Amino acid sequence: MKNVLYSRYLTYILGFQVLLIQILSRFPNTIEKYYSKGIYVQVSAFYRRALGWIPFSVGDIIYGFFMFLFLRFMYIMIRDKFSDLRTYFFAIGGTFSVLYFLFYFSWGLNYYRTPLASHLNIESSSYSTEKLIDYTENLIVKLNALHFSITKDDTIKVTVPYSQKEIYKLAENGYTKISAKHPFLKYKFRSVKSSLLST
Repeated sequence: MKNVLYSRYLTYILGFQVLLIQILSRFPNTIEKYYSKGIYVQVSAFYRRALGWIPFSVGDIIYGFFMFLFLRFMYIMIRDKFSDLRTYFFAIGGTFSVLYFLFYFSWGLNYYRTPLASHLNIESSSYSTEKLIDYTENLIVKLNALHFSITKDDTIKVTVPYSQKEIYKLAENGYTKISAKHPFLKYKFRSVKSSLLST
């Protein structure tokens, strides 16, 4: 009975959370100051310190665990022939409420922070669909020429000459170099891993 009550409260809280995120999304400067440069810095540092030493992606394990729970929940619903839809509804709502909170607290509010262009002093300008098409076609021509200059054949795929480990190291070096000019991009608490789900 307590579980049903908790699920009901959590489902109601989900509605409040959605409303709160919609309101906060209208204040990117506030999110930048208090979340992106405050709470998130501490949260991400904690995750990297706590999980960075593990040689595989813990997130992938968590995804798998939730997939298992979802399939188990579906099995129970079918087994019980959807006999108590109200309980199922609140169970799903309560679970989503917790996941919604964890997502936005752990990282998601960064979607609404001040755009990177403003930090890099890049002026935004309006563009038309025609300009976008022209730009894309120009990129295609340049990429095709670069492809040919590497392979000497436009039908052979470009093979990356670096191992995955070397690519990760190059990426870290890139952060080190760019942080000299833009300190907010400094990479702290190393935690670079491959996904268990794909290459």
